Amino acid sequence: MELNDTYIKAGLGGGKKGNYKVQVILDGIGEINVSSSGVNDFSYEVYIESITENGTAVHLVDFLSSGGNLITIIGKNFIPNKEETTVLVFFDSIC
Repeated sequence: MELNDTYIKAGLGGGKKGNYKVQVILDGIGEINVSSSGVNDFSYEVYIESITENGTAVHLVDFLSSGGNLITIIGKNFIPNKEETTVLVFFDSIC
C-alpha cells in the first residue's frame, strides 16, 4: 500500500471479478465518509484482450490448426498463480 495526505493506492489481486465497495478506516477516527453517493463503488473485470501465436495475432477458431504452437493470451486482471489458472482450448470443426 502507498499513501499520502491526498491518496491511497491499495492492491487488489487478479481474478476477483465483480462489484466492490471501498471503505477507509483511520485509527482514532473511524470510517471515512464519502463525498457523494456511489463514489466508493467500482467494478472489477477480468477479460481477454488478444491471443497471439508466435507473436502474430490469430483468430480464436484458427489457432489450433497451426500444429500445436505456443499461444500467448493477453488480458487484464488474471490470477498470477499457475495452480489457480486453467486454460481450456476447444476444437470446433466447421464442416
